[in-house]
Amino acid sequence: MLKKMAAWLATSQGLSAEDEEVLLYSLTILTTTLGNILGLALLAWLLDTGWETMAVTLPAVTLRMWAGGGHATAPWRCVMVGTTVMALLAWLTRTASYWLEPVVPVLVILAALITWRYAPAPAPNKPLSSRQQADKLRRRALITLTFWAIIIFLFWLLAVPAWLTAGMALGLFWQGLTVVPPVYHWLGKYF
Repeated sequence: MLKKMAAWLATSQGLSAEDEEVLLYSLTILTTTLGNILGLALLAWLLDTGWETMAVTLPAVTLRMWAGGGHATAPWRCVMVGTTVMALLAWLTRTASYWLEPVVPVLVILAALITWRYAPAPAPNKPLSSRQQADKLRRRALITLTFWAIIIFLFWLLAVPAWLTAGMALGLFWQGLTVVPPVYHWLGKYF
């Protein structure tokens, strides 16, 4: 359907084949982003985990922008896997934050070590073009992770509700796992 829409837009506007591919990519990003948002909102509503979903998702998404991570074999599968994992982590945060709170520093430190070692993970359709690009993305990933780590540790020390620090730490940890090569390849192979 998106291919037909991109073809129609390109034809009606007199665009080249390259521009049609850019349109298709843009439409794919737009629809998968909307699918992620709507799917996550629906699952958060069904599970009554709205705030926990935000706590898990914001650190994970902002780190993913720079660190990359595993991709499913099709965009709609990425939507399903991503929304399901975030919803499950939010539910885990809601139901087990009291037990997760003591391991918040461990989750953040593991996420930092993994990101430092493996980020950035190249996207299948957009490989890293140079060592300089990889270094720039890695620096940004580490800066983003440091930002979230400082916030999480401050919240943890200030004894804000456990669900907030546990959720943010779980989100960072999950995103860290998606850049580890065996996890990265497993997601691309089985989903």
